[in-house]
Amino acid sequence: MSGLKFSDLPADIGLFTNLHVLNLEDNDLTELPAEIGLLKELQAIRLRNNHLTTLPAEIGDLSNLRWLWVEKNKLESLPPEIGQLQNLVRLWVQDNQLKKLPEQIGQLVNLKTFQIMSNKLEKLPAEIGQMTELRQLLLNDNLLTFLPVELGQLIHLHTLEIERNRLQLLPPEIGNLTKLESLKLEQNKLEKLPTAIGKLVNLAVLEVHDNKLEVLPESIGQLKKLYILDTYNNKLKILPESLAYLSIEL
Repeated sequence: MSGLKFSDLPADIGLFTNLHVLNLEDNDLTELPAEIGLLKELQAIRLRNNHLTTLPAEIGDLSNLRWLWVEKNKLESLPPEIGQLQNLVRLWVQDNQLKKLPEQIGQLVNLKTFQIMSNKLEKLPAEIGQMTELRQLLLNDNLLTFLPVELGQLIHLHTLEIERNRLQLLPPEIGNLTKLESLKLEQNKLEKLPTAIGKLVNLAVLEVHDNKLEVLPESIGQLKKLYILDTYNNKLKILPESLAYLSIEL
């Protein structure tokens, strides 16, 4: 049903109760019928590249849903009921118009991949810290000026990207993300990095180019697995001596 360019999904879709995968990509849908919530066996929904401005509350009834693609739509919000999707492991909502996330997003305790790039987010809810199974969190191209300290509770995170936002500082709690392997923060407004960044013992890639950094903390020398450090176009006049002990590409 993808690429057919239809603008309306009939309520009769609710009759297909044995569906496991529903592919509605590349159409002209502006809304989904409430009857979508009757498809209790659904494990994957593909809604990429439509014109959806909202998702029905009934989407929270899809208790077996594991994968949800809604990127490249016109979503301005997500329904609170999305937190009922306890089996969801992948959520893609990039390229929408989201200004905030519902607090209930923290109830997605089994989510492993969360891609929210290219929206209009100005802040993240503190409840994001409850999503402790997250492995990948991509927040590029939003309007974030700060991160909640609860982000430090995502102890299984291995990829964190917050490129092209408006961050001025990082919370010290970021040092709790000891499984983090890649941290990309380029094109923000960072003036310094917290000393706690030295606790990221598995970090291999740190990209902070195009910020306002004047110094790097000496603790960066504790990142023994670091091999890419991109600091281009900052205000650095001197690098910490501890970098001499690392085998990195600058």
